[in-house]
Amino acid sequence: MAPSFILDFPDPRETAEEVLISKDCLQRIADAVCIIHKEVPSQLFLDIFYLRYIKGMKQTEMAKSLNLSQSEISKRLMQLSKLISNFLDNGRS
Repeated sequence: MAPSFILDFPDPRETAEEVLISKDCLQRIADAVCIIHKEVPSQLFLDIFYLRYIKGMKQTEMAKSLNLSQSEISKRLMQLSKLISNFLDNGRS
């Protein structure tokens, strides 16, 4: 079973419709990351996504936490971004 995230942090200034749309978009991205991670767990995409976008860590902090170089973190963030984009463009989620 693939790991999952449920994201829930609405902005009180948004309308109910905007909150639902934002939540849906964020959930689709999180779902995509979980599926991508399951396909290539060795790349640590789920960990990288979690540390960067959920915990808000900087690349230097992530590199230290995951025992990778900062350039490797940067490379994998770019790779993950492209994979998410392709995943969503292909309607897989």
